[in-house]
This record gives sequence, structure tokens and C-alpha cells, in this order.
Amino acid sequence: MVQVGKKYFECGVIDEACILIEGEVIITDSDGNSETYVGGQAFILPAGFKGTWETVKPVKKYFAMHFNK
Repeated sequence: MVQVGKKYFECGVIDEACILIEGEVIITDSDGNSETYVGGQAFILPAGFKGTWETVKPVKKYFAMHFNK
């Protein structure tokens, strides 16, 4: 389970698909655009993404990564 907190990250050459099982996150890109996701929602973080992942409520998720060369 991902605990409450905020961290900066970069996807680099990886696309990441996430399905939140429970919890709440706020994803903010380097331009300051934010999206909030809650349990039952899915999203993709594309290769090259730079920004923050803020866990508002503890998260359980499924995820898959695709490596772009």
C-alpha cells in the first residue's frame, strides 16, 4: 500500500498504466496541471512525464510498465 505523501518523479522511457483499487492521488505535471484520481479510476503516465505524485489517501493499485527504447 502506498502511504500518504508527495514525491517528484520522472517516467523517463517508461509508460506507466495505473488502476487505483482504493485511495486518492493528485498527479501534477511540470507545467502545474493537476488531475485527481480515486479508487476505481485508471490513468496513464506517458514516457517523458515529469511531475509530482501526491498520495492523499493510502493507495492500492495495479500497474503495468512499457519500456520505450
